[in-house]
Amino acid sequence: MKRFKLGSVVLIVLLAITLAGCGGERGNVGDSDSTSGQSEKESSQLVGDSLQSEIEDSQTETESSQLEDTTQTEIGTIPPSESGWVKLTDAELKWFNEQFFNVEGKTIVNAFLNCTYMNVKVISFEELFYDCPDQSTVEITDAEIAVLKGSKIDFDTDYQKVPVSYMNEVLRTYANTTVGETNQVDLDMFVYLKEYDAYYSGHGDTHYFPVNVVAGEKDEKGTVKLQYLNELDKKHEVTLQAHENGYYFVSNISVDASANPLEDGWTKLTDEELKWFNERFFNDEEGKIKNYFLNKAFADVKDINIYYLFEDEPIEDALSAEEEKALKKTSIDMELDIHKIPIEYMDATLRTYANLTLEETNKVGQDSLVYLNDFDAYYLSKGDYCYEEYTMVSGQKNEEGIVKLQYEHLFEGMYEVTLMTHPNGYYFVSNLLIEE
Repeated sequence: MKRFKLGSVVLIVLLAITLAGCGGERGNVGDSDSTSGQSEKESSQLVGDSLQSEIEDSQTETESSQLEDTTQTEIGTIPPSESGWVKLTDAELKWFNEQFFNVEGKTIVNAFLNCTYMNVKVISFEELFYDCPDQSTVEITDAEIAVLKGSKIDFDTDYQKVPVSYMNEVLRTYANTTVGETNQVDLDMFVYLKEYDAYYSGHGDTHYFPVNVVAGEKDEKGTVKLQYLNELDKKHEVTLQAHENGYYFVSNISVDASANPLEDGWTKLTDEELKWFNERFFNDEEGKIKNYFLNKAFADVKDINIYYLFEDEPIEDALSAEEEKALKKTSIDMELDIHKIPIEYMDATLRTYANLTLEETNKVGQDSLVYLNDFDAYYLSKGDYCYEEYTMVSGQKNEEGIVKLQYEHLFEGMYEVTLMTHPNGYYFVSNLLIEE
């Protein structure tokens, strides 16, 4: 301090000039408290200006986005994103349309959209592997054809061989699973030859359609939801899960059904409740008869079509000689498989799932069956298997125990099945077409 007091006036002037010249760079001078405070004040003002600019830019982008949304088609308009979800950009939509779907030589990717499913493990094998052009070069030997000619394959149409190894490759690549890990839905529509470890089928068309993804969103976990129109111009949403090498299919559902509005006094079913109906009530290996209640529409369960309800009952033990003799005198085609349905079984089924007996129904379709009084049973003949698995995509319930479930019936449209809760399960009430 002594030296400073004895310094020349010139030095003081020079120091003042130097400090004044550094005024624009005070943020870099940290020795003086007053200088630091002023620097922080200016810095704070700069941050505030920047934030205000970002807010204004954000408002401009929001207004622009709202204007763009008004020009979108109905399918292209996604409701406000859930927390954590971000709308896909046009560039991202273009990538899915040109690099993931609709790629020449990879038609199998589009085939994952041929049917609906809440879980990819219940995808229909018949729809997924209906036509596999990339397997067209797989040779089918004369020995294979000789065996297949005794099967259900129609050799008047195109036929194909789909090795199990190929099925597993497709499922591992696009669904992170294998044939053995799925529910093998509709796999019995193919003919399997164990010695070649391959499935075979015949078909008359390609069942391929291009996909036009028009909207979508993604979250931080790598989940992507894409909205598109299927070949029947029905709105659908496919969900994918990102992984290090691409995307796995998760689900494919109807947007029309999933957006079904709630009625007053009704509560939307949770994902867990939908999963229970999809895996424990319907599509149950031990209770396939419940799926047959969905084969035809009915406003009252008393009008259910009896023929279609029991058409695929498993073939019991071989018919007795007396039964065969009696059936030959009827309209039954003895060249086909003969199904026997005892009245006792029909009544037990109807009591369990509809709270009535065969006699209490309106006997719709019953005249298509053949009845033998001596055996108190109905009979029918048929050559194919009509079991289908259905995916409940949405639902609601009320306090009275009524449950309404929406699902898609392939090529027919959206249906709604109504169930009534009782102490031991559910009774069917109605099954109605709600949108063609």
